[in-house]
Amino acid sequence: LFVTLTLMALAGCLQPTDTGSASVSVAGRWQYSGIQTGTSGGTMTGTLVIGHQSGPGFQGSLEVTSTSAETGEIRSAAGTVSGSATAASAIDFDVFLEEMPRRHVAQLTGNTLSGTWLRLPDGGVSASGTFIAHRISE
Repeated sequence: LFVTLTLMALAGCLQPTDTGSASVSVAGRWQYSGIQTGTSGGTMTGTLVIGHQSGPGFQGSLEVTSTSAETGEIRSAAGTVSGSATAASAIDFDVFLEEMPRRHVAQLTGNTLSGTWLRLPDGGVSASGTFIAHRISE
């Protein structure tokens, strides 16, 4: 009986407390840095702007300068951003810098977003890496 009651109490603690209706604010201007892993690696730096957030959904833009690790080539890119922030540990958004979006999955700690990104074409993962963004203004 003691074991059964203990297991029932633990099971109650494991139930999610988030109802899904709450959201966290990611609105503002962010300093963005990303790394592409693999043989064709490189770095990206720029500015992420989340200009509109309604509940968990948000939209914005990203402007980056990327540097190829292989060739040293530098190029600029800009695109739109859309995603959702349902909890500090559940932030995901798509960045459209090229034809295929880059899916970003992040965690928010204070004013820092950090996580991973990947680009999934029809044939599998064509690019992936990590990123970090620091909020510089709201």
